[in-house]
Amino acid sequence: MSLDLFGADWLNAWQRELNANVAYRDAAAQWEWPLILCACGEDGSQKVCAYLDLWRGECREARPAIAQDDERARFSISGSFAVWKQVLDGRLEVVSAIMLRRLTLDKGSVSSLLGYIGAAKALVVTAAALDTAYPVGT
Repeated sequence: MSLDLFGADWLNAWQRELNANVAYRDAAAQWEWPLILCACGEDGSQKVCAYLDLWRGECREARPAIAQDDERARFSISGSFAVWKQVLDGRLEVVSAIMLRRLTLDKGSVSSLLGYIGAAKALVVTAAALDTAYPVGT
């Protein structure tokens, strides 16, 4: 059964998979910050955001984001559902998408994120394994 991208059930599944993934744990051993990821329609509609509390290779919490989460997150990345689909389908790497401005780094710096490229890739690989539903027309 497909789960909606960044929906509560999808995030619960992602958290379970991340915490079971040794490759993610190793790649993210130095990561110590929450992360916010947002997706929306091309016109800015249907916005959904995810909050991940990531600490040294463990996903301590994954849930829909609330406004106060922005204060805690070191990085916030947003983009359209279509671009996130390309990332999760493996057609576009997340760091490349940021460099090409297909995804927006709303908070944090690219140079800081580059130090954790292995962790970012492992996050995406784990998410890509989930059966993900996207809005119609994506």
